Amino acid sequence: MTLEEACHFLEVAEDDPHRVLWNLYLLTGVRRDEALALQWHDINWDQSTMAIRRTIHENYEIHRPKTAAGERLIALPPELLELLKEEKVVQDQRRKAIC
Repeated sequence: MTLEEACHFLEVAEDDPHRVLWNLYLLTGVRRDEALALQWHDINWDQSTMAIRRTIHENYEIHRPKTAAGERLIALPPELLELLKEEKVVQDQRRKAIC
């Protein structure tokens, strides 16, 4: 995917309910299994980083990455960090409404 195609995709996906996930994939290069295993405490809001510590497998089991190199810190661009903060607020509000 070219930069132009990625930018166009993110523009089109602006109203998609999974837009944060699409941005996460395109702006960080994380793999699907890594992204789906992320938890909020994997994000360091002050340092704008995200720790990859787990992957999720087809049977929904969570494991550590296969190699030591699979565990890593990824720098988060400011626009993605802002989207993640917004998503966390939305999820926290939903959680409160349920409980």
